[in-house]
Amino acid sequence: MKTPINLFLILLLIGLNSCSKQDECDNPVDCLPPATHIGANTAGCLVNGEVLVPTGGGFNRPTVLLSQYVFHNGRYIFSISIVDLKSKIDRSIHLESKKNKLINGETYTLSKSTEDSSSAFYFLEGGFVDAFETTDEIIGEFKVTHLDEYKNIISGTFWFDAINNEGEIVQIREGRFDVRY
Repeated sequence: MKTPINLFLILLLIGLNSCSKQDECDNPVDCLPPATHIGANTAGCLVNGEVLVPTGGGFNRPTVLLSQYVFHNGRYIFSISIVDLKSKIDRSIHLESKKNKLINGETYTLSKSTEDSSSAFYFLEGGFVDAFETTDEIIGEFKVTHLDEYKNIISGTFWFDAINNEGEIVQIREGRFDVRY
């Protein structure tokens, strides 16, 4: 009687290890977290049509989703980083706004990184292999869809194109985040 139970457990473990949420999606957008406004600490986007969500690489490489919205040296700074450590090569997205106070419902242009701009980056292996960034010509947008400064929640959507030193362009689409800062 132990053999069928052991066989069942082995097959169950193999089945669980071979399935992932991404395997279940006919449309890559369906693999992204839902666009919520509750501070769920979720984020994701499509990079050239492939899903990027914060994913850790094991016990010593935890899931990485970092966000901040602070008032520092007379200006508001918002940033969010989404890191995927489980792909064949580590990938990450970084958005930042170093402008004025963010306003619920407003859309901000992502362009060249300056002291008081909003910009976006896509990194492979933390930028050591390749780094892509928005410029004055290669741009994008992010929209604040929910901002609750009492509960420290910010939610939004984003898209952008970014270019590397070789002139290659990456397309980031369907971006969304719902984080506590």
